[in-house]
Amino acid sequence: MKWIGLSGGLASGKSTVANFLRRKGFSVLDADQIAKDVLQNGTLGLQKVVETFGKDLIGSDGELNRQKMAQVVFNSPSDLQKLEAIVHPLVQAKVKETRKKLEEKGTKIAFYDVPLLFEKNLQSQFDATVLVSCSETLQRSRMKSRNRWSDEEIEARLKAQLPLAKKEKLAKFIIHNNSDLDQLETQVELLLKSLQKN
Repeated sequence: MKWIGLSGGLASGKSTVANFLRRKGFSVLDADQIAKDVLQNGTLGLQKVVETFGKDLIGSDGELNRQKMAQVVFNSPSDLQKLEAIVHPLVQAKVKETRKKLEEKGTKIAFYDVPLLFEKNLQSQFDATVLVSCSETLQRSRMKSRNRWSDEEIEARLKAQLPLAKKEKLAKFIIHNNSDLDQLETQVELLLKSLQKN
């Protein structure tokens, strides 16, 4: 089975591409969603978070208060490392298990949507990597209209990721999302043809 890493930048259109792929019948694992799943109420992950950071982070519904958690780790690199040490192994185990099931089913191509694929140097884990990219001007205007973020917040978010221009040099395939949805879907079709051919 071909294991394809899918990534992008903030507001580059990666989620839209992932949805196109799902609609075409491809499996797309979502790293962010799996990270949420392993910290649900009743999971080993949540238990470890409580042991490490205390019960204050749990809401009245028994679920993790993600906003509080984000505030804790956003201001402390050492706390972020502690959280990642809990979450990452659980995510990797879940991905491994899902990937094995897909292979057993005879799946030919599967995608793994990883936002920080290039920042974390994970390229070697994949048969190929796909980057959904767009111009920085468009990226900024989408973030402004979609997220209603201030210029300062946009700046801070962009600084936390590698610039798309740098990621383009690291990716095997690039989908440019500077136009409309039809044009984006055409590029996804071309990508799929290329992946199915090789």
